[in-house]
Amino acid sequence: MTDRIASIRKAVVDGKHAEIETMVQEAIDDKTDLDALINEALIGAMDIVGKKFAANEIFVPEMIASAVTMKKGLALIKPLLTGKGPQSKGVILIGTVKGDIHDIGKNLVTIMLEGAGFNVLDLGVDLSVEKLISKV
Repeated sequence: MTDRIASIRKAVVDGKHAEIETMVQEAIDDKTDLDALINEALIGAMDIVGKKFAANEIFVPEMIASAVTMKKGLALIKPLLTGKGPQSKGVILIGTVKGDIHDIGKNLVTIMLEGAGFNVLDLGVDLSVEKLISKV
């Protein structure tokens, strides 16, 4: 793995959202492999974050900072992937159940699923069974 990939992965783990766009753009400009940027740097970072969260080494705010950082980096890469063929691993509908208007967890899961290559359709909060069925 290159130093650049490792630096981007560390920036995501550390939630360095103010720096990630410059780092990813420099990697793109230097023709770093896009699949490596996505899989080794961005998704790899979120794997580390997930393990740290499970081990109670970090908490929800740090996890959200990392997810936002990953999303910023991924936003620069996604437009470059068009023309490489279908990259979506599938479509996922997501929303919160009727009576729940909190969306932090939903948004975090959405970011991670998009980073992993899924097309996520966010149905919002306070989702009734009828609305879910109609969207399916």
